[in-house]
Amino acid sequence: MSSKLKTLNKPTDLKTLQGIVQGLIEVITLENGDQIIVNEEGLLLGLPINEEASEIVSSHFGFPQAIVGNAVILKGEARLT
Repeated sequence: MSSKLKTLNKPTDLKTLQGIVQGLIEVITLENGDQIIVNEEGLLLGLPINEEASEIVSSHFGFPQAIVGNAVILKGEARLT
């Protein structure tokens, strides 16, 4: 099973985000203000590595970071407050 990365530019609700990541959400805020939403329990559940999301997060923080499972990038109006 491969993990997917989706980008949203319009506001959405918690239930939709939970459906995409298939569980509880965790918010990672990037330096540019964008947010990546991931499954909070992804590592515990043994979800597969999301190469694309891992690369984005690692490049923003300057060290390797494994992101697992489906992820969502929230941009602009879609960002959670």
